[in-house]
Formats: sequence, C-alpha cells, structure tokens
Amino acid sequence: MNFLEDYQIYSSGDEAPPDFHAWAGLSVLSSCCGPNLWLDMGKYNLQPNLYIMFVGPHAIVTGK
Repeated sequence: MNFLEDYQIYSSGDEAPPDFHAWAGLSVLSSCCGPNLWLDMGKYNLQPNLYIMFVGPHAIVTGK
C-alpha cells in the first residue's frame, strides 16, 4: 500500500469529506519533499509547492 491509501483508511469514518483528506495527504507529501525534489525545467527548477485552502459550506447550512 502507499501513503495515500493508508491515510484514506486511517481517516475513514471522520466527519470531513474524503476530498479534504485526499488534499491533506497530498499537502503532507509535498511538504515532506520540500526542496529535495524538483523538475529541471532548464532555466529554473520546478518544486512541488502546494498552497491548499479547504472551503466548505457555512455552519448555518450544515446545522452545526
């Protein structure tokens, strides 16, 4: 199994939507790689920096 599958099993049964957990897992992988992983694009290196914002419905809509 890989990290994302293990994290999906770990987070099953939680209140947060599965899409939130998928993006949280990708965010963790991106932050663990840091500047050690890049794509050589010639003039510059492309690093896997992810800026993620979780947006959901208002508490009034969900009743919380």
